[in-house]
Amino acid sequence: MKFGSISKKMLKISKAISANQAKKYYKIELHEDKDISLSNSSANVSLDSETLERTSGKWHGKLAEEMGLRGAVTTEQFERLCDGKHPFTEEELIRHAPVKHYTNRFGKEITTMEHRALWDGTFSAPKSVSLAAVAGGDDRIRAAHRASVRSALDEVEKYIEARMGGEKLPERTGKMVAAVFEHDAARPDKTFKFAAPQLHTHAVVFNATTTEAGLTKPVQPLEIFKTQKYATAVYRIELADRLRKLGYEIEIDPKTKAPEIKGFDSEYLKECSRRSQEIQKETEAIKKQFESAGAEIKSDAGIRQIAAWQQRESKGFDPEEMKTRTLELEVKYDFQAQKIYGQALQNSGYQYDVEMERQKASEAIDFARATVFPSAGFDASQTSLSASESAGYTKLNERRFLTEALEKGIGITNFAAVQQEYVTRSAAGEFANLIKNKNERSSSAMPKSEAAKSESYESGKSASAVQSSELASSEEAKSVKEVEKISMDDLENAVRGKIAAEKEVAQSLELFIGI
Repeated sequence: MKFGSISKKMLKISKAISANQAKKYYKIELHEDKDISLSNSSANVSLDSETLERTSGKWHGKLAEEMGLRGAVTTEQFERLCDGKHPFTEEELIRHAPVKHYTNRFGKEITTMEHRALWDGTFSAPKSVSLAAVAGGDDRIRAAHRASVRSALDEVEKYIEARMGGEKLPERTGKMVAAVFEHDAARPDKTFKFAAPQLHTHAVVFNATTTEAGLTKPVQPLEIFKTQKYATAVYRIELADRLRKLGYEIEIDPKTKAPEIKGFDSEYLKECSRRSQEIQKETEAIKKQFESAGAEIKSDAGIRQIAAWQQRESKGFDPEEMKTRTLELEVKYDFQAQKIYGQALQNSGYQYDVEMERQKASEAIDFARATVFPSAGFDASQTSLSASESAGYTKLNERRFLTEALEKGIGITNFAAVQQEYVTRSAAGEFANLIKNKNERSSSAMPKSEAAKSESYESGKSASAVQSSELASSEEAKSVKEVEKISMDDLENAVRGKIAAEKEVAQSLELFIGI
């Protein structure tokens, strides 16, 4: 079976956007104009999760809970947080950094944005999963997606850090305030104007956290981006496990490692992935421009982002028309999604063997140990190394190790089983002096280095560029998605002439890339 979607469907995180940009984004892209009154607090809590996430959005995170944010997201609360204020009292929580002006290496005058309000992380279900949910009508899949997103966000939250200012090291807080918005349609493609079924969730993380001393501080964004691949693995293994227990047969896309539902015709998936195909075509065209100019590109992530915004159609489509067109496709392919849903209902009574899931989790940990440690120069046959033996090595990041194990376990076990196996074996000393846990820092991480990272973000440098410059010499850098040798400044200058006349594209680039 060939999969129709080209995208890797991983958690995608935007660059931080300003308060004004965030407010516009909320009104245009996230909110369905069904605000719930602040005074109606009982309704906020009592509405079911699906209604909240698909209309007004829903609050998530320990800091959100501490602030009293529960249930539905309101415009007033959202905008106050964008401005760095308390959502109820309007007390200023974050002192805004002054706007800075500087000249980049191309001689262009750069003005940094005002207060960075938030980051937008998007979790997208694989195309076959979206079809079974939307065209097949299985609302259980929506619930499975929703629960998988929450599990992944909880893991992201564990690594949230506060920027302490000056040359002080960031402080791990493990607290965030986030808002989640669930949508079930892609943006229309440019050729056929079809908003295909695409179950996805926007998880907006606000730029505020609280320290152990009770101080409210801005978020250090580096850790959010470093957790991206790990959170993707958590989402996928959780989604696959829930789908199996709903009665669906799962297969893993060998290219993307995403869990797909078996049984869909490849042409059906292809017809529902036209926008991905358009973006891929545009990505390749832009990439050729760079390569013809002599640029070496190791990853096309930044180029793909630009291509996506160049191919961007308005979301102002008629939902009823799209439902009709989705049904027409379902009829064309002999009600395939509904038949697969019906088969899943017949299979859903199967009880999975808990011991077998534990065994598969153990095998996933073994695989990660054999795969990750040798690449870092360790002897995988050794259960641990003494401090003196490991002195010449940089400890592996816990997330990198767990990501390998989770990806191996997708479709055969679950997150809880892998996590428990890891905790048990770590407690027994199996990974002593090998894996750096979330509370440890590299011995080379000096305060000046952290200050440089902070300044890089304040001066408008992209997250990928910061990762490249600050982490390139460490083994930990290898766990982060490969960064292009060509910078975002290079991208900006290379495509500026091509897109200057396209007002909507230019606005979108300003929103997400920070031109």
